[in-house]
Amino acid sequence: MDRERQEDFADDGDAPDASHDVAQTEIERLEARMDELRDRIESCRKAIMLSRIALAVAVALFAASLFGLIRSTPLLFLAIAGAMAGLVGMGSNRTTAELARAELARCRAERDRLIDALAPRAFN
Repeated sequence: MDRERQEDFADDGDAPDASHDVAQTEIERLEARMDELRDRIESCRKAIMLSRIALAVAVALFAASLFGLIRSTPLLFLAIAGAMAGLVGMGSNRTTAELARAELARCRAERDRLIDALAPRAFN
């Protein structure tokens, strides 16, 4: 059989080979990384919610101090510290979540590319 005919029958996409195994391993690694990123995003979501609660409590304490309902300097300082902590917590966790979402999208695209490369193609 000449070389051209051998190449026609070399691999129809259903013979296992090393590149297929490497691609499978890479897909599994990407899916594990995607799970980690989803967990990080969920953790950030919860931290943002707690930061919002801290900020709301701080604003309530500050408003109560402003209107004279509470006359305590330590509570006023606590309100200021709580507001700062809430704002910093929201900002840093929002940034972390955005970075994780971007990496998740990149991992999904890479995984989809690998899956498409493994899929057998029908020729007309």
